[in-house]
Amino acid sequence: MDNGETSKNTENGNGLNKNLDLSHANLMFTNLRYTNLGEISLYKARLNEANLSHANLNEADLCYANLKKATLDEADLRKADLTGTNLRKANLHKANLCEAILNSADLSDANLSKTDMSEANLIGANLAGADLNQANLSGSQLNGANLSETDLSQADLSRANLIWVDLSDADLSQADLNGTDLSWADLSRAKLDEADLSKAKYNNQTKWPDGFSAQAHEVILANIC
Repeated sequence: MDNGETSKNTENGNGLNKNLDLSHANLMFTNLRYTNLGEISLYKARLNEANLSHANLNEADLCYANLKKATLDEADLRKADLTGTNLRKANLHKANLCEAILNSADLSDANLSKTDMSEANLIGANLAGADLNQANLSGSQLNGANLSETDLSQADLSRANLIWVDLSDADLSQADLNGTDLSWADLSRAKLDEADLSKAKYNNQTKWPDGFSAQAHEVILANIC
């Protein structure tokens, strides 16, 4: 194909040698459904609009790869390194991102509904406008992340680090925020209907929605200098 685009169809669970180096590879629009790419280097690979549905990417190196509009529903991305990766508008419905590294990744407008991102590192990540309905973000590190205008309804954010996080205009209805750290977080105009904020921490710089009572929700004022 023109520009060296790969046209191979690797469906049906074909496994690739984990020593294979696909760094900088052009895999745009490629069908990689059910493919075993575990532990393979895809550093800076071009995977725009690729189909990686149900693929195994466990511990894969996807740093700075381009996965814009890629399909990754129910993909296994446990412990994968997606530092700086472009996942804008990608479909990650029910994907497993447990303990994945997504620092500074772009997940804006992505479908992350029912995704497991427990214990994941999302420091400085951009998730603006993403669908995180019923997602599991328990114990995740989200320091400085952009979660503005996200749908986090019924999401599990228990024990998550949300310091300096932008949650303005986010929907946190029925979300579990038990034990989270919301110091310096911006929750202005956020929806907190039936959200569980018990034992969550905040400081005097935390911005709450108009009319919100921290005391009524058993939120703890942290003693931060």
